[in-house]
Amino acid sequence: EVLRELVAALVARAPDALDRVFAPLSESAADDVAYSVHDVEDGVITGHVRLGLLLRDADERAALCKDVAEAYSAESADVLNGALAGLLADPALAAVADFDGSSGSLVSLKHVASLLIGRFAAAALAATRSQYGRDPLRRYDAVLVVPPAARAQCALLKGIALRYVMRRPGSEERYAREREVLRELVAALVARAPDALDRVFAPLSESAADDGPGGVADRFGGAHLAPAPHRPCLAPSLLVDQGRSRVS
Repeated sequence: EVLRELVAALVARAPDALDRVFAPLSESAADDVAYSVHDVEDGVITGHVRLGLLLRDADERAALCKDVAEAYSAESADVLNGALAGLLADPALAAVADFDGSSGSLVSLKHVASLLIGRFAAAALAATRSQYGRDPLRRYDAVLVVPPAARAQCALLKGIALRYVMRRPGSEERYAREREVLRELVAALVARAPDALDRVFAPLSESAADDGPGGVADRFGGAHLAPAPHRPCLAPSLLVDQGRSRVS
């Protein structure tokens, strides 16, 4: 009985406890930075993201900020517009506004990616050190402090990928086909198991209980493979404020 109560208490407090563990906070922030920057970089290379459009079109900037306020940030669209202006004013970003795929433009784009990652990381490091000092920080000693400007700009980069890559025309049809391919793949593997499985997985399949009708194939081919195609997974994030982050 005591063990059950202890487990129940740990489960109930898990989200709050994890919010105070320094290493996972730092890892989540690093993941956020990497994806937000490199998704935009990939979008520029493929031609889906055109930064020049944002530089020239105020209505497009406003629409982007509205998207970000709805999907990724607790800040208002007006506040995000100010953060976007600061981001686009960077000369390094202006250098890739009319990216043409040439060797020189690729070098400039890689420079922008490195610059942004370094800037976001340095901002969080400086703010955290300013609040908690220079001593080593472990577990519950601190929470990662991310300045609002860095958090807003990271959210804007995510929004750029959302608006111009994930929501580009034809995306829903492509996502639907991808889900169908996954369903077909899972169904084929289930039907041919264990022979079609790698040797490490075949014994697990043979020893597993039979799910019967509506089992593995249906589960993996159903709702789990059908998230909203127009919307990315909005996991709790440090640099992207969704009302659950403990950073400041």
